[in-house]
Amino acid sequence: MNAEDKYLARVLFKNKIYESDGNAFEQFFSSIMFIHDKDFTQIKPWGNLGDRSCDGCNKNTKTYYQVYAPENPSNSYNAAVNKLQHDFQGLISYWSPIEQFFFVFNDKFKGVNAQCISVMDCIVKTYKLLRGDFLLPKDLSRIVFDNFKDDIALHINKIYGNIKGQKQPHNFPE
Repeated sequence: MNAEDKYLARVLFKNKIYESDGNAFEQFFSSIMFIHDKDFTQIKPWGNLGDRSCDGCNKNTKTYYQVYAPENPSNSYNAAVNKLQHDFQGLISYWSPIEQFFFVFNDKFKGVNAQCISVMDCIVKTYKLLRGDFLLPKDLSRIVFDNFKDDIALHINKIYGNIKGQKQPHNFPE
């Protein structure tokens, strides 16, 4: 992949972040995780059971993800704190044991507020997690552009679809 292709891939990535809210961002996150972690499982809501406060996990490493992608993150900081607290309570009641928890927050590159960080620190301490943290677009960007550099063109096509007329692999999860 040449410099122009890498630049285009980064522009596409940022555009995808800015245009993705709710389920669209959750699908984008999952498409990255399918490549990054071969044991990642996407959890889809099922009837009145929902997703049990889990949008994805790796049961082998006991790592769980909850995705939050509001339309305007700057106006949603209190909602983010409430979602973090509420969803972790749902997660812990159904998915135990949990060793690692990531709150995947589409902050649209604006950052996380201090109250969210404080709540996450409290969750980690209270539940004795090995790790509890945020996965933000800047982190997803690192996963894509740092970890996939050996075959970034193939991975970019898997995440975004067809670039430059290349066929998308048939075995990639939708």
